[in-house]
Amino acid sequence: MRIFPLVLVGLCSLSMGCRSYDHHIRSIQEPFYSNDPDKAAELIEKEFEAGFWGSFSEDEHDLLRLELASALQAAGHYKRAAEELATADENLEFLDYQATTAADLGEFLFASGSVWRASTAERVLVNTEAMLNRLCQDTPNLSDAMVEARRFGILIDQQGLPEDEVYANDFAMALAGFCMEQGGRLSEVNDYWRDVEGVNPMRRPDGVETSDDTGTLLVVAQLGKAPIRREVRIVFPVDGIPYQMRIPVLVERHDTFRSARVLVDGKPAGELQPMFDLGQHLEAQYDRDKGKILAAAATQLVARSLVARSARLAAQGGGDDSGWTWLLELATNLFLTELQPPDTRGWSLVPQRFHALRLELPVGDHDVTIVLEGDRTKNLKPRTVNITSGVPRTLNVTSDKYRTWSSTPPDVPIPDVTQWQNAAMAASIIRAATHH
Repeated sequence: MRIFPLVLVGLCSLSMGCRSYDHHIRSIQEPFYSNDPDKAAELIEKEFEAGFWGSFSEDEHDLLRLELASALQAAGHYKRAAEELATADENLEFLDYQATTAADLGEFLFASGSVWRASTAERVLVNTEAMLNRLCQDTPNLSDAMVEARRFGILIDQQGLPEDEVYANDFAMALAGFCMEQGGRLSEVNDYWRDVEGVNPMRRPDGVETSDDTGTLLVVAQLGKAPIRREVRIVFPVDGIPYQMRIPVLVERHDTFRSARVLVDGKPAGELQPMFDLGQHLEAQYDRDKGKILAAAATQLVARSLVARSARLAAQGGGDDSGWTWLLELATNLFLTELQPPDTRGWSLVPQRFHALRLELPVGDHDVTIVLEGDRTKNLKPRTVNITSGVPRTLNVTSDKYRTWSSTPPDVPIPDVTQWQNAAMAASIIRAATHH
């Protein structure tokens, strides 16, 4: 019977392969943030080919499709990126954190084979990026861009989201209205633009009339890197056994550029207006959910501790305690802990902020330079853009296609979650549960 704990120790070693999503995705983030988005897309496509036995499970394929769309967009493959987003949009399930109880939420907060469900911000971002990628194609696909705009509107109506969540995304609202305007659906434009609470730089500038001699240029900058989830462990020694609570925490990432302006034919044309701070939205959502996340993690921890303690008591068989039964509880606890990594899944290749500016320019070729500013200033390589009356042109500054990152800055340190309010309560809960 004493061979049993040794078997469990061996199983623990095998279970180390149950790593969280953030471990697996780092191999893809590295080329993406090192000026090689095509390489990142290639790695993601290999994961699709590997199937269930690759680094990612089939339950994560919809999320991988979103990561692929980001890589394709950064490499300038806008048509393919839009197609991937449309495919993902048909399959995505939505996780309503506000209406979900802590017990039910626990099922989705740990990556133990459950299907990934998109958060509010991620779900809206799918339609936002899809609209943008339709507009960025050499021949703008206005009909499909309008379809995405309407999908966004339906999503907002169906989910019944709180106003502070919906209307904080002025960029999505303004972009949907822009698609309708450019597609000639003027009666629907105000359905979106009336809900834009901040400055709307996607409207036609005041005093500028429609003319066969002018055309529209929309410049969008997706700057920074949004926070992502990473795993942190809190260790609670209980009767000499180190029980672990594994929690997904939100980690900020370094921002190189925080603003942008435009030069047209060498002359200043305006500053891109900040319209949506995705990172700020994700942080606010996480702060609201933190209590539920902690409760779900504690529930998982208590369940593991009861199983481990039951294994120890069964091994004792009513006899005296001994060292190997202590080892049995430790090994059982470690094995179950490694089988339940926290759910760090999330769309990681996304920006911190969206900035935009609409210009009305004379018909013809123009050299457009975008200047990024922040920790340093960088003049991107000028782009020659042909302005045509009635056909909007869109320049989308995103990630490595424009060499906006020359290296991968270190992430901000993971926050000390042991300072969370009531975090220490988990230890007393375990002690109470394992002594009954």
